[in-house]
Amino acid sequence: GSFGVTYQYMEDYENAVDAYLRILPLMEQRDEKHQLGAVYGNLAGLYYNLHQYDKAYQYGRQTLAYEERYDDPYNIAAACINLGMALKQLDSIAQARAYQQRAYRIASQLNNISLQEAALINLGNTYDKPTEPDRYLPLYQQALALARSMGDVAGESVSLKGVSEALFWKRQYGQAAAILDTAIHFALRNGQKDMASGMMMLMSDTQIALGNAHRSVGYREQYEALQDSIAKTDREKNIQ
Repeated sequence: GSFGVTYQYMEDYENAVDAYLRILPLMEQRDEKHQLGAVYGNLAGLYYNLHQYDKAYQYGRQTLAYEERYDDPYNIAAACINLGMALKQLDSIAQARAYQQRAYRIASQLNNISLQEAALINLGNTYDKPTEPDRYLPLYQQALALARSMGDVAGESVSLKGVSEALFWKRQYGQAAAILDTAIHFALRNGQKDMASGMMMLMSDTQIALGNAHRSVGYREQYEALQDSIAKTDREKNIQ
C-alpha cells in the first residue's frame, strides 16, 4: 500500500491506481478494519483526479458502504463529500447535493470545521453559477469564514472566488471587483496559480461590465501570462 501512497504524493495517479488495485484482493480477503475503507477512498479520489468519474463514483459507493458498516461518522462524512463530487461530474446534481448536505450535517454534529468547509464548498459547486447566485453565495460566505478560522489558504481562495462569482451574476460588479482585487493578490501570494488565473478571467469580465475596457484587457493579459507560466511548470514536472 505504501507504493500507492508514494505515487499519489508524486501525483502519478495511474501508477497509484495500479498499486492499490494490486493489493486490493488481498485486503478484501483480510478485511482489516478501516484499511480497506482507506484504499477504496484513495481509489475514488485517484479516479476523480484522472477524470474517470464513473469509477470514482463506484469506489465512492464502496467507501461509503464500508464506513457505514463500521459506523464511523468522520469517515462517513468524508465519503459523502467524495461521492457527491463524483456525482456532480456525472451530472446527478440532486444526488450530489444530498450527499454534500448529509456530509455537512454530520460534520456539524462532530464540530469538525475542516469537513464543514469542504462540504459547504462542494455544495456551492452544485449550483448553476449564472442562474442561482442567491443559493450559493451564503454557502461560500460560510466556507470563507471557516477557512479563515483555520488558516486554510486553498479553502479561502476557492471561497473568495465563489463569493465574487455570485456578486458578478447578481450584477454587483463594484463589490465583485473589490473582492477579486484582494483575492487575486492573496492567491498569488500563496502560490495558488490556477485559482488566481480563474479570478483574473472573472475580473476581466467584471471590468467590462463596469465599462473599464482598458483594465479588462490588462487583466486578460495577466491571465494569459499566468496560463503560460502554469503550462511551463507542468512541462518541467513531466520532464523530471
